Amino acid sequence: MSPDKQDPPVEPGADPITADDFLQRGWASHVKGDHTRAEADFRKALDMNADSPDATYALGMSLKIQGKQKESVEYFQKTIELVEAGHLNDDPGRATMLRHMSESHIVLMESGLDMEHQ
Repeated sequence: MSPDKQDPPVEPGADPITADDFLQRGWASHVKGDHTRAEADFRKALDMNADSPDATYALGMSLKIQGKQKESVEYFQKTIELVEAGHLNDDPGRATMLRHMSESHIVLMESGLDMEHQ
């Protein structure tokens, strides 16, 4: 979602309602190192919007941080598929970025060069 189309941020302490709310809270948890909660929020966002490249990418990152490489790769691949299917045609720059970042994570994990979590 482009910045001008985003919903206002979830108020601190407020319960998330939309998929974007769960994504925002998930990223906040991710930054704080609460990867279990981040994963749960990203999964909830995907339950609400299964065609969200943002949610599939976020879940891929959360799983990667937790060392769940096989499942992480699956979500990065899903991100690429969604982007290629046109789910971010309204934001081609972000589509390209998510595709390239997903591809890079996959290559690094599959090659064993991903030193971030070793």
